[in-house]
Amino acid sequence: MSIDDDEARALVKLDGFLHEYYKQPGETVRRRQYCFAGSRSGATDWLREFAAAGATHLALRFIGEHEKQMELVARKRGELN
Repeated sequence: MSIDDDEARALVKLDGFLHEYYKQPGETVRRRQYCFAGSRSGATDWLREFAAAGATHLALRFIGEHEKQMELVARKRGELN
């Protein structure tokens, strides 16, 4: 997950991380794995889909500013039900 209100910047960060980690273009990795890049409200909607499908526990990996992004998701936790 790359959460940033500037969605283009979030995608650039995500693709950069995926390329460095997997040594493949970010776009290629995103076709194979669930990835999110976008705004806080978009992240809530994306996570809500997992909750609606019955997920009770989620393992999230953040790109950059880990604590800040964890806090954003934690504050939105109540909106996922």
